[in-house]
Amino acid sequence: MDNRNYYTNKSFKNSLIVSCLIVICLVAILLTRGSEYASSGLFVGLPILIAWILGFIGIIQIIKGRKEKKSLKLFAALIINGLILAFFMTIIISNIIDVACAFI
Repeated sequence: MDNRNYYTNKSFKNSLIVSCLIVICLVAILLTRGSEYASSGLFVGLPILIAWILGFIGIIQIIKGRKEKKSLKLFAALIINGLILAFFMTIIISNIIDVACAFI
């Protein structure tokens, strides 16, 4: 294994997995759009939760590999993992604001 870009490669693989999970989530949303089953939330929520965790791990790996040689994989992993992490942070902040407004 190429030890020079170890963390970059791991983060890039995580970003590919996160992208696949987001696609799976979108397909699950389309398939369960009209259903009233309780498990339909699981088909959508579980891939999103796993994608958020892997996005966070990918950002940590990018930070660990910041001294490695700069490559296209590094920038692609940084953009994908950063966007996923920013997206989920805005969702969490939005939900916190909604809950706070409900109690005011």
